[in-house]
Amino acid sequence: MIKRKLVLVAFFIFSFTSYGVAITDTTKFVKLFNSYPISSDIGSKREFIREIFDSLRSNGNTEETYYFLKTAINYFKKKNETLTEAVSINSLGLFYNNIGKYNDAIQTFSKGINLLEKYKAKNENIDEVHSVLYLLYLNYGNTFYFLDEPSKALVFYKKAYAEIKSKKKYDRSDSLKIAQVFNNFGITYSQKNDNETGMYYFNKALKMNEQLKDTSRIANVLSNLASLHSTNKEIDSALAKYFIVKSIYEKENNKTDIAFINGQIASVYLNSGSPKKGLPYALVALSNCDTNTFSHELVETYNVLNNIYGELKDYKNEIRYLKLYIAVSDSVNKEETVNEINRKEMLVNFNALHVTDSVKTAEELKRKDLNIQANRRQSFFLVIVLILTFVALGLIYSRFKLTKKQKNIIEAQKKFVDEKNKEITDSIRYAKRIQTSLLPTEKYIDKNLKRLNNE
Repeated sequence: MIKRKLVLVAFFIFSFTSYGVAITDTTKFVKLFNSYPISSDIGSKREFIREIFDSLRSNGNTEETYYFLKTAINYFKKKNETLTEAVSINSLGLFYNNIGKYNDAIQTFSKGINLLEKYKAKNENIDEVHSVLYLLYLNYGNTFYFLDEPSKALVFYKKAYAEIKSKKKYDRSDSLKIAQVFNNFGITYSQKNDNETGMYYFNKALKMNEQLKDTSRIANVLSNLASLHSTNKEIDSALAKYFIVKSIYEKENNKTDIAFINGQIASVYLNSGSPKKGLPYALVALSNCDTNTFSHELVETYNVLNNIYGELKDYKNEIRYLKLYIAVSDSVNKEETVNEINRKEMLVNFNALHVTDSVKTAEELKRKDLNIQANRRQSFFLVIVLILTFVALGLIYSRFKLTKKQKNIIEAQKKFVDEKNKEITDSIRYAKRIQTSLLPTEKYIDKNLKRLNNE
């Protein structure tokens, strides 16, 4: 089964126990960020955040996990560390996926992508940006995979692939990421019932993982290929790949994986009409299952044994394993029901927390809007005052120019009048001299008057 072995990379970010700090409020998160010596390398910061989250998540503390992520986003935003802010946003999206809030996850991944696309256009350290964008696009695609929308998932897986291929320098981790994307392509095309394309990408992923000598990923891809071969009724090919996976799991000595792969081999033999060949593998699967804990592997193993003994007409064992199958199935269903109830209760509590946080955010935004409006009013009044000042200065300057012009006119007229007065005065003086020169003197007149009187 492909879904059982699906490794859709979930880069959950955060762990906490290694620092020995019990966090109960956002101020302590900030103190932790300030006190921890984070290098400038984005990988170190990502690991730091990942470790804290892993611890909080393992403790099932939804509230603290949520507040940690929100605090991390705000903290790195204020510090102008855009890449680490984007990593924290990616983690918040994964957190939403983990609790089934897929719409919130979609909005969060979109926010992180928009942030980095703008950042990418302004910065030269592009390789680190490509790496973080890869995470955002890959997990965005995983969200649509969980929503059973493979076509949309493929869009974002392709964008994740494009980001890694855009890097200037490659290392082993980049090759593993490309192999992971190919594996996700294969899973998604298989989900779309395009088994041929799915097989093509599984083979590409297998080739890369073999070159990288990553046995765990090799086993994962081989198991997916075997599942497709089984679906296509290619029994020999399916068994060949399952046996390779079986040898890998036996070397790793993981009982859960050994139980799984032997159960798959038994199922292939059963479905191909060879129940007797499948029986030994089903019994090996059972011997590696923990019968004290009810798991899906145990349910599947009991079911396979029930069907094999039915085909072999061993009715005693058929009834025995049928009863065990029903009992364990009921227990698993009850456990899942309890888990689902707990999950829904957790979700209700988180929604209340989220609403409270949203209300706080809304109030904060409202305060900011009021401050903006007040600033706008102040700016408006300042602009009006400046305009009036400029108008007044303009009027004063115009009045000054008019007064100066009038003064110049008056001075010119005064000068003109003075000049005319001088000309008139000079004319009068000149006429007086002429007149004086023509008239007899007073002495002459007196002399003649006396002479006339004597006569």
